[in-house]
Amino acid sequence: MKEIETINEIRKVRKEISQKFNYDPKCLIQFYKETQKKRIPVSYKLKGNGQSENFEFTKTK
Repeated sequence: MKEIETINEIRKVRKEISQKFNYDPKCLIQFYKETQKKRIPVSYKLKGNGQSENFEFTKTK
């Protein structure tokens, strides 16, 4: 069950981050905002025939 392992890992990391900031919502929000600013922006374009099972994402420049 790879999906369950992945979800458990995400929960573990989120808990560790929350503990690091003593569960203070304001500090957590500030942390996530700063983390998001550091990410490299990437946009994607959806291509396909409009059917949900027939599409692909293409990275745009």
